[in-house]
Amino acid sequence: MNLYNHDSLIGTNEQKAGSFGSPRNPGPSLKSPLRFVIPSALLVFVFLPPLYPYVGKMAAPLIVVSAVSACILVSAPGFALLGLAGERIPASLAPGLVVVGSAAGGWLLFWAWFANSLIGMCASIALSATAMITLSLKPVLFSHKQTLVPILASVMVCIGYLSVAGDRGGMQQGDRLIGTRYWAIMDNEIPRMFADCLTKDRAGLKPFLLADWHSSDRPPLQTGMIMIAYPLVEESGDRLAYLLLGVAVNLF
Repeated sequence: MNLYNHDSLIGTNEQKAGSFGSPRNPGPSLKSPLRFVIPSALLVFVFLPPLYPYVGKMAAPLIVVSAVSACILVSAPGFALLGLAGERIPASLAPGLVVVGSAAGGWLLFWAWFANSLIGMCASIALSATAMITLSLKPVLFSHKQTLVPILASVMVCIGYLSVAGDRGGMQQGDRLIGTRYWAIMDNEIPRMFADCLTKDRAGLKPFLLADWHSSDRPPLQTGMIMIAYPLVEESGDRLAYLLLGVAVNLF
């Protein structure tokens, strides 16, 4: 009896070649659902934070939904870049590419808003639309745990941070809540103040942003990254929106 049948070996090798995560069968991907995820997250994020003081017992679920939406919006440019890269990079580098893409989007938005508020608003909308279109056409492969696990971990950490911050209520105070409970000074509010000045065509940036603080005393990357959604939120919910986006950004 021939224990080493040539045909069976070929079949085994073909199965290995077509295994999970290989070019022949790259495994599950996110494509069609993502065309709805980004606009849905944007709508949720724009309309929910201003409603926080009025929802009563639904405040906790609202924060969870808003936090997930913030993570989606902040990471959307990075996942768009990952979708464009496709199978050209190994799965082990995929999380790093998401960080690079999201950070690059943040720098783009910062300089657009720094130039002019109209240019900035167009750039914020264009970046979200570009990410949505890209992810609708290019699948994001989750063929390895290097990509899937950090996504879920980041969202859970974001929700955990916000749970600790708001365990006594007062989430509508946003960054001011964090400043009064955990910080001796208000430097955590500088990126938001910087963003507010940029939305007003840089009014109030000079000579000082706050007391003797310059706008450059904190890196502008966080200011740029929150601009994907922060300018679209009503003033009544902007502090909570900044807190949600700020936590999501700092997970990177």
